[in-house]
Amino acid sequence: DFALATTGIAGPDGGSAEKPVGLVWFALADDAGAVHAQRATFPGQRSDIRDRATMTALSIVWRHLERTPAPGGLAREGPNAMIL
Repeated sequence: DFALATTGIAGPDGGSAEKPVGLVWFALADDAGAVHAQRATFPGQRSDIRDRATMTALSIVWRHLERTPAPGGLAREGPNAMIL
C-alpha cells in the first residue's frame, strides 16, 4: 500500500518569486511509514505543466512498485512484468 500526493501551481496565474508557475511537489508515503518528497519546476503552459506533472507522478509510482517486493512472494521480472 502507498499514497501519492501532488500539489503545485500550473498557472497561468498564482505564481510568486517563492512559488513560481510550474512548481510541483510530489510525495509518496508507503505502508512502512516512509515518506519521500521531491519538487520539480516544469516549463510551459498550464496543460504542459499538468501533463509533465502527471508523467512524473506515474514515474514515481512505477519506481516505487519496482522496489517493492511482489505480493505473495511472486517474482517480478523484466520491464513488462505484471503485478498480480
